[in-house]
Amino acid sequence: MLLERDQLANALIARVPPHDGSLPQQVADTLVIELQQLAAPSLWQASPLLPASAGEELLYLIASSAHAALYLVSDGVGTSSPPHEYQTWAMIAGIRGIERNDFYERDALLAFDCSHNATSALAR
Repeated sequence: MLLERDQLANALIARVPPHDGSLPQQVADTLVIELQQLAAPSLWQASPLLPASAGEELLYLIASSAHAALYLVSDGVGTSSPPHEYQTWAMIAGIRGIERNDFYERDALLAFDCSHNATSALAR
């Protein structure tokens, strides 16, 4: 399974073309499908990557190219991140667990206002 996972990850990254911060919709749609396949829990069960402990965040580089990088982020129970933006396009997939997201919008003064909350239960 690890070989299959690595092959899928490298193939996905290889398909990301040079870009200026945005991707054509057709390319993005293809990458979403491939990312969904890569997020299958069965591909990660035998992984040597350790899950994070409570309050800890671990970041693993899975694959990279000159145009993109694919990371696995493991957040332990109780881990939180301050409001942030990626300042580029990003695709995020969950493998397992529960993640709560608070989405913010900038107001005219560039202060953050909470617009809504989202909680998702990811595949286990």
